[in-house]
Amino acid sequence: MEERKRYGDLLLRAAQAADLPLQAADLPLITLTGRRRALIENHKGLEALEPDGVLIRCRGGLIRVRGSGLKLAAMTDTELLLTGEIAGVDLETPGKEDAHGPAS
Repeated sequence: MEERKRYGDLLLRAAQAADLPLQAADLPLITLTGRRRALIENHKGLEALEPDGVLIRCRGGLIRVRGSGLKLAAMTDTELLLTGEIAGVDLETPGKEDAHGPAS
């Protein structure tokens, strides 16, 4: 696991040094359109999908989208589109607590 982290850090530094977009380092890109749509790029799959919360795997941890009536509108290998009433988005690192309590 530590070797993957070092490799990811190396990709990030290389992308920054070459003035490339950070997507080249396989980092997630989250685009919110108001409170009704969330587009997540560079995801690694779904961990959980519920109407009040969605957990999405990404490099370095999880993305938690909180809200109500959340639905998976579209999904490809690299992009994921959620619709519904979005209350917030949290970034979580496995094994660490975030501002909303322990990662579950």
